[in-house]
Amino acid sequence: MKKIFVVATLVESGSLMAAGGHGAASLIPAIVNVSLLAGAIIYFLKGKASSFFTKKSSNISEMMDRASSKAKEAEEAMANQKERISNLDSEIEKLKKDQESIISEFEKSYATEVKERISKLKEDTELKVEAERSELFNELNADLLDLVVNNAKAKIKNDLSLAKSAAANLIKGL
Repeated sequence: MKKIFVVATLVESGSLMAAGGHGAASLIPAIVNVSLLAGAIIYFLKGKASSFFTKKSSNISEMMDRASSKAKEAEEAMANQKERISNLDSEIEKLKKDQESIISEFEKSYATEVKERISKLKEDTELKVEAERSELFNELNADLLDLVVNNAKAKIKNDLSLAKSAAANLIKGL
């Protein structure tokens, strides 16, 4: 039935166009042609246009949802940043206190360490001085003994009677 109506309308519009004329009646064929064209376009593109606009609508709604979620995230981030900015003075004070405590602890530990080093250095110095003193004392004794022995040898060599008595004493001791 639709096909017969479409064919009849096309035939009728062709005959009306051929008649020509002036006035409002001459617009009827043009209106019929535009109506037929619009009807054909609507009939053939109705499903495609519907799916196209449905897809566009869903895409736009998804984009709006994403935009609203991003806007919420941005608002939350902004609120967090405002909160951090408002707490910035307290954070600065906290960091200053932390730094001061760290510095005071370091000063105490460093002072203790320096005192320990000084005491160890004093002990090491005392031990070195004592070792050097005993070494020098031993060297002095050795030198004194060598000097006494050399003087004794020299006197014994120079005096024959001493040489004989030293030899006799040595023999007695053996």
